Amino acid sequence: MRVEVIAGLSAAVAAACATERPRDQACPTWQSEVAPALAACIGCHGGAAPAARYQLTSYLGALGPGSDQVSNAIAGDPGSVLLVAVDPARVPATDVDHAGHGALHAVLTRWAVECQLAYLDSSIHAAGVLDPASADFHGAELRARDWDLALCAGCHGADFGGGAAEAACTACHPRGPTACDTCHEEVPTTGAHGAHVGVGSAGLACATCHRVPSAWDDDGHLRRAGVADPPPAEVELAGLATVTVDAADRAGPPRFDAGTCRNVYCHGDVLGASGGSARQPSWASDPPGPAPCGSCHGAPPPSHADDGCPTCHPSDGVHLDGTTQIGLGLPGCSGCHGGPDSPAPPRDLAGNVFTTAIGVGAHQAHLRAPSGLSAPIACSACHRVPAEVTAAGHIDSVGPAEVEATLGWDHGLGTCATAWCHGSAQPRWTVSGEAACGTCHAVPPATASHVGVTTLTACTTCHPNTMDPIGRFVIGGAHLDGDVDAP
Repeated sequence: MRVEVIAGLSAAVAAACATERPRDQACPTWQSEVAPALAACIGCHGGAAPAARYQLTSYLGALGPGSDQVSNAIAGDPGSVLLVAVDPARVPATDVDHAGHGALHAVLTRWAVECQLAYLDSSIHAAGVLDPASADFHGAELRARDWDLALCAGCHGADFGGGAAEAACTACHPRGPTACDTCHEEVPTTGAHGAHVGVGSAGLACATCHRVPSAWDDDGHLRRAGVADPPPAEVELAGLATVTVDAADRAGPPRFDAGTCRNVYCHGDVLGASGGSARQPSWASDPPGPAPCGSCHGAPPPSHADDGCPTCHPSDGVHLDGTTQIGLGLPGCSGCHGGPDSPAPPRDLAGNVFTTAIGVGAHQAHLRAPSGLSAPIACSACHRVPAEVTAAGHIDSVGPAEVEATLGWDHGLGTCATAWCHGSAQPRWTVSGEAACGTCHAVPPATASHVGVTTLTACTTCHPNTMDPIGRFVIGGAHLDGDVDAP
């Protein structure tokens, strides 16, 4: 009983798929005569590097194209390259590879011209069932039937592994006809797909631009309300495209319009006055590969005076991730200058680490004060410290960093001319060891109150907070605080 039901269903489905077609049993097909006849040619036109890139080991390979974009076997065309290549009337006898194949030429001519490049002899399918250029191609037939794959399953099995037809769809579609790569490539090559899906380590997921179905037959994928949903694929921007840095800079929701994406974070269209030159690139003519610097935001952006991006932004991080990454692995100010223990150089903005570089110099000698000549000096003693990275006068001004005017800083000489800290001395910023007892004031100072003082051990008598009884600085004492610490 069960066998009879299955047989009846198979017959009904087959009848719905196509009516029986008249056929000429003598018609050569790829399976019956053509593939065996071309076996002698695969010595040159087979393997990993076939001659003229023309592969004759498969049906689709024989149809071509080879080294150009013209199909080598065209249904109904006696001038097809495959036929001409072995035509005794056209091939000179000196062409030993292609001459002397009159019988092969006769078979190929009948196969291409009269038999429409038939793949197999079938009472159900037309000759062009596997020829993508044919109106009878099975993909076109399936589209005309609103992608009703149940019709195919009726003959080829529920798993498309052969079924009653004993012909497996998986022979050509290894993952089955319902897999994504049956209809389109996993990474489509049309438009700017390659640039988006394969953009380095940050390739965008399909779901960023499309509603990805959970199954091939989800409504709105191949079919909508039971009938074929015609191309193009609908674009529904989500995820990264919707990131908003500042709500005031977003003109509207992200959308795909007139061949380009608008109001999307990905191309900088919601970055305000960023200075980007191509924030709405054309999908069809967008060059391959990542967009160049300066297209999404200026290089540098108008808010930046320095174009040395690697100074403050990691070069090995993900660029488009919805977060502006500031700092080279260290938090706060140390992300751009300084190091793990201090925001003051070394390292300076040019990457220098030696004190002989003016961007490094005596920063650590001042901020950490290891000599004990003074307590550590705050950054704000010499510079206007910004409250945040984007504060006016910080990254929007050209270096070097501004120094408080009262210090009389001379960048060319590398010294402070009017800084109280060093008295009349002007030690050079990039030279170590120029500040010691006797450089800021004499030892002892040449004042009436110091008459008779001859040793450093005597200093503690009047200055106990800064000098100890054996003439050493009191580490952490208030030596340079503007107070002479005298009774």
